Amino acid sequence: MELDKAIAILGPLFREFRATCQTWLISSGCYRPASEGASGARLAKDSQGGSQEESFGRKSARSSPTKFSTWPVEFLVVPLTRHPLMNRLVQIIIDAWPITYFCIEPIGSYVYLGGEPRPLGKIEGKITMSMASTQQPLFTPVGMGKLELPNRIVMAPLTRMRAANPGHVPTALQAEYYAQRASAGLIIGECTEISPEAYGWADTPGLWSAEQVRGWRGVTDAVHKKGGLMYAQLWHTGAMSHPDFFDGALPISASNVNPEQESVTPSGRKPTVAPRLMSKDEIRQTVADFGIAAKNAMEAGFDGVQIQANYLYLIAQFLNSATNLRKDEYGGSTVNRARFLFEIIETILQHVEPARVGIKIGPMNIPSLTPGYRPLDGTKVGSVKISGPFAANADTLPDMEYVIKRLNDYHLAHLLLMGANADFTGSPLEQLAGDGMFQHFRPLFHGHLIANVEMTQERGNRLIKAGLADSIAFGRPYIANPDLPERFLAGATLNEVNWPTVYASGRNGYADYPAHHPNPKIVSISEVTQLAATD
Repeated sequence: MELDKAIAILGPLFREFRATCQTWLISSGCYRPASEGASGARLAKDSQGGSQEESFGRKSARSSPTKFSTWPVEFLVVPLTRHPLMNRLVQIIIDAWPITYFCIEPIGSYVYLGGEPRPLGKIEGKITMSMASTQQPLFTPVGMGKLELPNRIVMAPLTRMRAANPGHVPTALQAEYYAQRASAGLIIGECTEISPEAYGWADTPGLWSAEQVRGWRGVTDAVHKKGGLMYAQLWHTGAMSHPDFFDGALPISASNVNPEQESVTPSGRKPTVAPRLMSKDEIRQTVADFGIAAKNAMEAGFDGVQIQANYLYLIAQFLNSATNLRKDEYGGSTVNRARFLFEIIETILQHVEPARVGIKIGPMNIPSLTPGYRPLDGTKVGSVKISGPFAANADTLPDMEYVIKRLNDYHLAHLLLMGANADFTGSPLEQLAGDGMFQHFRPLFHGHLIANVEMTQERGNRLIKAGLADSIAFGRPYIANPDLPERFLAGATLNEVNWPTVYASGRNGYADYPAHHPNPKIVSISEVTQLAATD
């Protein structure tokens, strides 16, 4: 048999092929496990736009292996290798396979085939790519610093409160959760405190102790075993913390300005308080703590680190002229208020190369929380009056323009830029509503830009195609859809989030969301050919 001869000749190359490439066996709507019967029919459009009856689960007209005859596959997506002989072997296998639909793609990328697979016909001679107009930008590979992302779908950092133990150590449950989401181009882990003084959200993990490093190693090993990539996010909550975490002592910040938010304490949500102003010694120690946490992250097996400089937390408290009232070199001018951030970056770069360091930062317009207000109660963006110390002011946009331009000096791996998180109408950020955030800052930042907030599959593809983003971070969709790329690829319906379990404990609503196909058929090409050889 021609296939057997090819296997005998090219057998030694399988190890190389297995290491660089996988055959993805993807079903979409007509999935038929062998146990459900060996026959079935459907109508599918042919390349001329007409219809033809297609039988699945039957023996091919060619003398194909029996074990392939009931393989529950509609179409095949095969990556190209860099070896001509191996590509020829792939062609032989495809020609022997009793399916009509297949597509050849580069290593690490996917092809979108929509609701109806597109018949590409028989491939003769040299294997070629067939990208056509069906490919989505989200499913193209992209470089990000030292990493090559297989797709541009990034899992955004999501605080989920599953490290409920005295040492704030990541658990086996978190390893399971992140491994389920390893098909993302990149996972950015949940906010992780850099030190005990940084702690300010109940049941979140840390990165300051050896025990925590070992816990995170279990997580990163699980993700890497599934072929995924993962960054750690480094976090100091500052004034967003609460005296309950410090035996009644005040949390620390740039100044003693109450952010007028809520702190998630061990006994529930409580209003924030006016923090204690940090001394210069405490500033120096905090800067050093970021560096130590970054070093710990790399020892824990992370592929890089991201600095949390956004939203309401300590670095943002220094940058914001309404929460930083200092009179020393860390307060006053934009340059001074940004000093803390750039000292942190420079310290981290002593432990981690720039091409493995990212940052999450951008201008915000965040309301003070009025009594009874809860973001998860269904409150819509724009329905709360924007006021308080974290409402955008006249300094907000020029401050951020200065910071993001200066980031280019460090050649970091990425900038994660959040879009409008609230109603910008009538604020100094009004021009940044919608896609305006990315249109404004894309020309200012010369590296890899990750767009975030209110992202959909359609919007992500559009932003990448327009050159406004290099990849897209999805947050809420990843809570309930561990296989988000596969669902996007198949055009499948997304699971709904079970909101009461988001900040709960245990596996329920965390690691138990169903995949699109509970038993996906994903095998390596060597496993496929072993089936053929033993038939």
